[in-house]
Amino acid sequence: MGDAVGHGIASRMLAKHVGQPYGPIQYDSRYGKFIGEEKLANGMVVKKHFTDRMDNDAIIDDSREGIGFDSKKRMATYFLVDKKGIVQDWAFGYVTVGTGFSLGMVSLTEAFNSKDRDVYMDEVDSVVRTKNDEPYTVWKNAKS
Repeated sequence: MGDAVGHGIASRMLAKHVGQPYGPIQYDSRYGKFIGEEKLANGMVVKKHFTDRMDNDAIIDDSREGIGFDSKKRMATYFLVDKKGIVQDWAFGYVTVGTGFSLGMVSLTEAFNSKDRDVYMDEVDSVVRTKNDEPYTVWKNAKS
């Protein structure tokens, strides 16, 4: 249920940008750093953002005294922008960059300064889905 709730919140947040200029979005920390753009044959551009790590806790023992694990994720957010700089659509997805472990309230992962794994653009592109739950690559066939 947590993923569905998170998806719904992100969807509502992203939907408000459709029809608005992309300019202010590029500096909005909620979407992470701008990591590049992809120019499409129809003249539109896909603007790509990637957040810093987010924790998604899953505790095995609800008393917080047992062993737990954390899924470390980053969110990729893509905006389809027309020739006039207006957002026409959005897409997003999550990439798991690591898993951490905890004992009670102590994060063993953080204590040992564990690093996230490297993530490559092909992987990021593969998880990003449009609001219609299609790969963002459907935009490549869209009319301008």
